[in-house]
Amino acid sequence: MTIDRFVNVYRPFFRFFQDCSLRPVPAFQSRSRPRRMSQNCNQSVGILYLFMHGRPCYTPLRTPSKEVYDMMKYFLSLAVMLTLFSGITHISSAEETDKTAQPADKKVTTLDEKELQHNRFEEEEDKEASFASQPAKDDVKRTVAVEATAYTAFCEGCSGTTYTGIDLRANPDQKVIAVDPSVIPLGSKVRVPGYGTATAGDIGGDIEGHRIDLFMAEESDAFDYGRRQIEVEILE
Repeated sequence: MTIDRFVNVYRPFFRFFQDCSLRPVPAFQSRSRPRRMSQNCNQSVGILYLFMHGRPCYTPLRTPSKEVYDMMKYFLSLAVMLTLFSGITHISSAEETDKTAQPADKKVTTLDEKELQHNRFEEEEDKEASFASQPAKDDVKRTVAVEATAYTAFCEGCSGTTYTGIDLRANPDQKVIAVDPSVIPLGSKVRVPGYGTATAGDIGGDIEGHRIDLFMAEESDAFDYGRRQIEVEILE
């Protein structure tokens, strides 16, 4: 509470005590004494007078009665207590606000840290899965340069079953290639650039020597693949 606010709140009490303590001054006293600070001006009342009017009290004042003086002390003590209580309450409320805000900040920070850790673990799992799905270079038995084409099992007159008995129509997502068994043994795992790791599970009438034929579920994809010169890796 500021000084101005304190004065505005408790000014009526000061005026009440001042009015209770004043009394008419006899004529002989007011004429005989010069204009100076009165000796009868009680110190506490004089301070109130100076506080209220901005000048010392030159008019003699009587000492307030014990009842008025006790009441004055009571109300002044009450005013001081209220001022201190309001200040303590304000400080306590500010501290509680800070304490309430701190756990919220800590909670947000904890959630952010957990989210970052979760994302990091997901990235590590994805890397491990990708690494596991791709055979290491040490698994490569040999590399063969071949001419690659593509075919589909979903065509008129096609049985859909490979030489080794794989039903391509029932497993359209399976990666199978037709090979010349004298170059790439049937059942071998072969890594084909742009196609992935496939199984050498079929043969063809015109697949001889360094030629392979890639199975694709869509006929349009097989036509789009065309004819390419690539190097494939035969895995252990």
